[in-house]
Amino acid sequence: MKTSMTALDISVWIAENGESLQKAFVDNVYLIARDRLVLRLRPRGGGVKTLVIEAGRRISFTKFMADVKRVADPQLEGVQRLWRSLLRDCCIEGVEQVEHERVVLLNLVCKGERRALVAELLPRGVIALLNGSGTIKIVSEPRTMRDRVVRVGEVYSPPPPRRPAVLTTNDIDELARLLTKGKDLVRGVVRGWSLPGEIAEEVIARCGLDKSADPGSVGKEAVECLRHEVLKLLLETPKAPEPCIVAVDGEPIGVYPYIPSHVRGAVKRFNRFDDAIDEYFTKLTEREVVRRAVAELESKIARLTKSIEEVREAIKRR
Repeated sequence: MKTSMTALDISVWIAENGESLQKAFVDNVYLIARDRLVLRLRPRGGGVKTLVIEAGRRISFTKFMADVKRVADPQLEGVQRLWRSLLRDCCIEGVEQVEHERVVLLNLVCKGERRALVAELLPRGVIALLNGSGTIKIVSEPRTMRDRVVRVGEVYSPPPPRRPAVLTTNDIDELARLLTKGKDLVRGVVRGWSLPGEIAEEVIARCGLDKSADPGSVGKEAVECLRHEVLKLLLETPKAPEPCIVAVDGEPIGVYPYIPSHVRGAVKRFNRFDDAIDEYFTKLTEREVVRRAVAELESKIARLTKSIEEVREAIKRR
């Protein structure tokens, strides 16, 4: 099951929604959780839009938070006030993707001062606000990682770039060599070509290849097909997306800006990718909340059952 947006998803989302974000003003800010920021925006054309940013997961407008005040976490009120003091009345100048990574940058002007809101949608990602010199003013969760430190007062450093190999070389022999970095073809595309597993499985399916094949046995024609399909996905999909959600046995398993060949299921099409993202991740969050509630209830039942058994044993010993 898909749990976060890919770099391609981000590219498509920005192509679809970037212009509508320009010159929008931040009217209010809400914290649903430490890693979940909701911005109430006033676009330049009028009206109100609600933008939700979930670190490590998604960025999209949402139609499912009409009463956002009700779902905001009251325990985070102090942190929420700080976010509001830094973001309210800021004007969004533009939105961009950092390299080909799962990092979105909202460039802001706040009372004459330039700032940037960073949304990292990769694992262990954060939401951070930077000042004009790139120093972190507030962050959803401080992180110390092998290759970078993300905390207040530090200059923000994005994750190390992983530029897809097909965008850096046209040499088929070199691309074939890079595929051998994986134990099988799908891992060769992921590791050797620096592509996410979702894209790797999709291009392999489109070329009619076996994802478990020995990457060293893949011929030049197959490598050329893989390269062609990767470029088609990365460069053409943002211009002409085919948004959809795929469900298996009634359960949504993924949201895509194209009709996938590597998964089988019922396809629900959308006119806008943003709507597909919003519906999919809202339902995913709802399912997670239900699962957590059930797990907590089962844990309480187990503790009560144990207590009852202990009382019974104590009675028997009397």
